Amino acid sequence: MRVAAATLIWVMATSAVIAAPASAPPTSRSSSPAANGTVRTVNGHVIREADLETLYLINGLDDSQRETYRESLVDQLIDRALIEAYLKSMKIVADPVEVEGRLDYVRRNIEKSGLKTAEVLEKRGLTESTLRQQVALPIAWAMYCRRTLGPKDVAKHFEEHRAELDGTKVRIRQIVRVIPMASDESRWNSAQAELATLRESIAAGKTTAEEAARKLSDSPSRDDGGLVDWFGYDGKMPASVTVAAFALKPGELSKPVVSSFGVHLIELLERRPGQLSAEDVRPQILERLSRIRWDETVASLRKSATITRPGP
Repeated sequence: MRVAAATLIWVMATSAVIAAPASAPPTSRSSSPAANGTVRTVNGHVIREADLETLYLINGLDDSQRETYRESLVDQLIDRALIEAYLKSMKIVADPVEVEGRLDYVRRNIEKSGLKTAEVLEKRGLTESTLRQQVALPIAWAMYCRRTLGPKDVAKHFEEHRAELDGTKVRIRQIVRVIPMASDESRWNSAQAELATLRESIAAGKTTAEEAARKLSDSPSRDDGGLVDWFGYDGKMPASVTVAAFALKPGELSKPVVSSFGVHLIELLERRPGQLSAEDVRPQILERLSRIRWDETVASLRKSATITRPGP
């Protein structure tokens, strides 16, 4: 969800700046020779180490985490450069009043902590210009989407994803093999194979999902035969489990589903249709469409972009 990261970045900037202790040592990275080093060149636009440093600071990454997230953040910067140039070509400019309003929000929150904005920004290696740029892009993108996404787009997306948006709820039964995230791949593969075999046994009538849950599930729901009561698409379950559950018809079993908790086998028990209309959930639909359009636009722009790394 690339657009989500872009949209939230001004919020992260606020929290990162406010969270910084008043005694944080000043940083001069943004003016050092290293900070001026080139990370990538995107259609002639130079992304510098200083830009990457800003994202490190905004996302609150310490030195031990920077190498892990470096390439992901570089990709964000490339995407931002492509979108900024695209919006400029479309003559889309962020509303300065809205930009200033969000910057005022940042300033007020800093001052509530008894700090001075300029000093805090300096200690975190940021400037008002940097924050203004970070804030302006998602605002400009939102303006672009408002101009290009109409009622037909909203209605079409709602019809294609009605159960995800109209308040539909489902009840499921699940068998879960809990696996610590640090486990090696063989353990994950073994759990998936085990539940795939169990799925065949249930389908053949050799056992039931309820019996299997009581005997084999590692989840607390095993005491209720794996029952998980009514939940919606944006409810309490891991995303992969929700997607799998909503794709089933009552009585159907999923294939093994991997989540951050482990591997799940899901039986859909009941589905209760929702009553919300497209207009009721218009903001959520527009947010979804905005993310989709961001991803599609970036993918298209990358095909023709000239993106180069610095030489050795």
